[in-house]
Amino acid sequence: MDAQFLSQYEALLFDLDGTLAHSMPLHNEAWIECLREFGYLITHSILQEYAGVPTLRTVEIFNLRYAWKLDPGLVAERKESLFLQKLSLIQPIHPVVQIAKSNSNHKLAIVSGGTRNLVAQILQSIRLDQHFPIRVCAEDVANGKPSPDPFLKAAALLGIAPEKCLVFEDGEAGIQAAKAAGMDVVRVESDFRLTLQR
Repeated sequence: MDAQFLSQYEALLFDLDGTLAHSMPLHNEAWIECLREFGYLITHSILQEYAGVPTLRTVEIFNLRYAWKLDPGLVAERKESLFLQKLSLIQPIHPVVQIAKSNSNHKLAIVSGGTRNLVAQILQSIRLDQHFPIRVCAEDVANGKPSPDPFLKAAALLGIAPEKCLVFEDGEAGIQAAKAAGMDVVRVESDFRLTLQR
């Protein structure tokens, strides 16, 4: 992604899981393990549909979709606990990390469906915590992705118009949210190729 292309934007907004951190397989493993403990089965492909959706909301969706009777708070806490046990296995996604590190002339923010605690620990584990003082996390908005609210909040915190923000995202919910916020999006593919989505 060349400097000339990036120069038309004033802020770069990054999702975290699956975008800066190669953590989605570990999240999915934690989900599968957690739901198994509660007596339910789920697949990686179904979980991928909800990439970027906050954990509590994902449990609510599963309850509606499958008529399950899960306690969202209890499940979210257990899933996060299982994921944190895998923290040391997370690797950075180098092409995206390089963009974040080499564009200090832009304002940067994290926009994640993860909790503030989880985001902080993942950023620390991939040594990016100093680059992202501005973070919009699950607790910061009433409506998470695919609502545009998290991206609009990040733009407001940065003092940048939404159309001057470029979003890096891997999840469908996040891409929908960014487009609804009036922002251009770079999709981070599963093989870490970057594709512009307008």
